[in-house]
Amino acid sequence: MANFSFDGFVSISHAMKKIESLPSSLLSDIVEKQAEILVEAQEKKARAYGIVDTGKTIESVTSKISSKIGVGAQAVISFKGTRRRGKTTTRNAEIAFVNEYGKRGQPARPFVRDAMTESAAKMEKAALELINGWLKENNL
Repeated sequence: MANFSFDGFVSISHAMKKIESLPSSLLSDIVEKQAEILVEAQEKKARAYGIVDTGKTIESVTSKISSKIGVGAQAVISFKGTRRRGKTTTRNAEIAFVNEYGKRGQPARPFVRDAMTESAAKMEKAALELINGWLKENNL
């Protein structure tokens, strides 16, 4: 049977409160690092699927970090911009969507989903490294 023991309720209570209230700057750093990893993974996966055409769709992947959601942060990863295709202008997000899900005569090339799946462990590791660094800095 597992045992859990500690000496001094006040000290452990204080430490738990510190861990519970990770600073929003740390949470923003975590989200920013994870977004960076994901954008890179999407670009790499898109190239692996052969989604290159002019390269503009791949190059249009951007992330924007927002900490205006109260506590913490969020990353919005999107495909910015448009490009001319003949006489029409098409948003890069539409081109990415068609590549992700396919259409009649064009199979799906799910580079966004695959990138998320394949980079999940790397994103988790990055978050843990940042949290562990913060814990060490604060002697926890």
